[in-house]
Amino acid sequence: METQFELRHLTYFQNKNIFVGSCGPLRYRLAPKGDCIEVSAWKDDRCFEAQEAPEQTQVPISDEGLAEAVAWLKGRI
Repeated sequence: METQFELRHLTYFQNKNIFVGSCGPLRYRLAPKGDCIEVSAWKDDRCFEAQEAPEQTQVPISDEGLAEAVAWLKGRI
């Protein structure tokens, strides 16, 4: 079965909104930073702010960048 990540549309991130979600044990956060989206992932029931060192990457704020973010998140499951 294909793992689905339910992200918001590109305009959501272009308007500087932060998105937090989960998929099974994986928790993730996408936060716009300048012209990129910082993508964070962790496997703990604590919130992002309580994490000491979540895995992170940055992708461009674009449809391609969102696709990269999903691929990166799938690699963390």
